[in-house]
Amino acid sequence: LEPEEARAIVLQAARAVRHASQHGIVHRDIKPSNFLLTRKSGKLVVKLLDFGLAREASGDEFRVTRAGTTVGTIDYMSPEQAKDSSAADVRSDLYSLGSTWFHLLTGQAPFPEGGLGERLIKIMNEAPPDARELNPLVSDETWAVVEKLLAKSPEDRHQTPEELIDDLLTLEGKSAARPKARPAARKKPKKSRPAGDTDGEDAGATRADEEKRGAYLLVGVGVAMVLLVALVDALSYGARR
Repeated sequence: LEPEEARAIVLQAARAVRHASQHGIVHRDIKPSNFLLTRKSGKLVVKLLDFGLAREASGDEFRVTRAGTTVGTIDYMSPEQAKDSSAADVRSDLYSLGSTWFHLLTGQAPFPEGGLGERLIKIMNEAPPDARELNPLVSDETWAVVEKLLAKSPEDRHQTPEELIDDLLTLEGKSAARPKARPAARKKPKKSRPAGDTDGEDAGATRADEEKRGAYLLVGVGVAMVLLVALVDALSYGARR
């Protein structure tokens, strides 16, 4: 998607995550296919769906998994959720939202290649690829926010949806990369050259001039020879008379 369109979608998605968090709910399966896009009064409306893997942030009775197990969608889950789903909190949902945003901008998850185990290892240990290299329209400011969301450690991410929302509002109008102004081209000073020292087009023009001068010289010599022969004949004729 266009970076500004993706930002607008993620902004509403972040508000949905905030709403769930305010009610003590961790979604644990944030991904592109769990967002429904609709319209209301001509405006885009984003809805967060599928709370089948959600749990209450404080309360074992609401957990659908035991400690040490993993649930969720691999391509979008956080490193800590990949190790133990019961350890997931709102910062894990924010990581998954960052992976979703990455997909909106680039057309792929951060680590789309390899088998299940290989992708899990990459999620837990490798830095995500730079979205700006996959989509040149992504601005430096946008990538800085996405990269923060995809930090391996929860402490290095946005700590609350509100922090992310603030950054997304700040990004408005800045989400598309702007071409960097190039410095005006400086004219190269002409180098002085000794007479007869030419290069490039000057060399071609000089060669043409030399060829013309050579042709004129040959014509001149020819005319001089004709006149000389005529003079000799005239003198010989006069001597005979």
